[in-house]
Amino acid sequence: MSTTAAGEPHVFVWARGQMTDLAPLVTANDINEHGQIVGSYRPPGEDDPHAYLYHLRSGRRSDLGTLYGWLSEATAANNRGQVVGYVGVRTLPGANSAFFWSKGHMTDLGTMGGDYSQALGVNDRGTVVGVVDVPSVGSRGFVWRGGVMTTLGVLTEGGMFGGIANDVNNYGVIVGSSGVGSETYHAVLWR
Repeated sequence: MSTTAAGEPHVFVWARGQMTDLAPLVTANDINEHGQIVGSYRPPGEDDPHAYLYHLRSGRRSDLGTLYGWLSEATAANNRGQVVGYVGVRTLPGANSAFFWSKGHMTDLGTMGGDYSQALGVNDRGTVVGVVDVPSVGSRGFVWRGGVMTTLGVLTEGGMFGGIANDVNNYGVIVGSSGVGSETYHAVLWR
């Protein structure tokens, strides 16, 4: 994100030594090898942001929509143009649910019974990782494969901090962080 001379924040892409303003996009969270950028923007007349897929070469933006008529945020895209993120759930203030978007169809990945889940990374095989609230346990990293969400372990059970899975590569190796004790996170790698 950069700021204009008038003090307005604008998202941008930097390539080949040149910065390109991507206004009216609100956030730009990831870019894949094909120049597809994901994040959120505010559609005209809407108060809440929508997830988008922006094609840098053509300048075309696709609104990915929302599942429940509220907000959505795209956090990552793979090289197949599949997108992950989260959507707002109006039934519970502050609640959201992870999504997987492919070929015009958005799938709710669920919350495992807690208040929230957020998808944060996706590899080219469609494996999704993120964070999910698990009742009586707290936040945990998750992996979603073949329609099934599974939580990942943590370094210390019962601590104040849980876990989070931030990204997954094409070999299925996952990186993130896990709580250690009551006040600290450590970087972790799941295989």
